[in-house]
Amino acid sequence: MPTDDPNTWQSFAKAASVEHDSAKLLNLVDQLNGALDKEDRKTNRPSTSAPDE
Repeated sequence: MPTDDPNTWQSFAKAASVEHDSAKLLNLVDQLNGALDKEDRKTNRPSTSAPDE
């Protein structure tokens, strides 16, 4: 379901796919990771992060 929310993981992924500036790309990837983590928590799925050893 499409959304107009500029803070969705889809919008960050789309922006990152066309970004050429490495600093801006890194920022977008950080935001993408945060948005994906938020989506995981919202849907009650366990985190995909590796456990600390």
